[in-house]
Amino acid sequence: MRRIGVGAGAAIVLAALVYAYAAWKDEPPASPANIAADEDPPTLAGAVRKAAEHAGNDVEATSSRSLVLAGWANRHLQWKDVDVKSDETSVELVKRNVDGQLGKRMCVAGKVTSLNLSRTDSARFASGVLVAASGAPFAYMAARATGSNVQEGQQARLCGVVTGQNPIASDLGPPGAVVLVGMFEADRGEQVAP
Repeated sequence: MRRIGVGAGAAIVLAALVYAYAAWKDEPPASPANIAADEDPPTLAGAVRKAAEHAGNDVEATSSRSLVLAGWANRHLQWKDVDVKSDETSVELVKRNVDGQLGKRMCVAGKVTSLNLSRTDSARFASGVLVAASGAPFAYMAARATGSNVQEGQQARLCGVVTGQNPIASDLGPPGAVVLVGMFEADRGEQVAP
């Protein structure tokens, strides 16, 4: 299992920019995953609204939304928050209108093609790519993933919230990948990670 990769690279670049700006403004630095730590909304819907403050469909906005939501998810997300009986959206709907699908929940099963463990000051999560049986790629940030329950190359089920679609190949994942922040079913019993 690799320690730095697809999602971690985006987190590192974004954190470096935040630290540089904070130093210039003489303010304490904060990574996007830590932004919401001081003012955590009590519900998933509130966390989605907080993450949506990072508007846009470029890689930076999608990364920022995802990191804010991953920080909240690591502290509060429960399996029941994302395990929907019927998906609220689909890959096709995200491709047609990504803005209209942000914050909607869906579950996907497939092969974990990359898995990277990431840590910020207030969050620990896995990031990587899961490819569904249809061949559709999903870039993910999964709360409470310790690396022991889900392994790279393994089949897994992930349920989460759509935070965007990767417009180009980047640290988030392949172009066109739907970006989800959520939890692997195998990790649903894990406690909130410090």
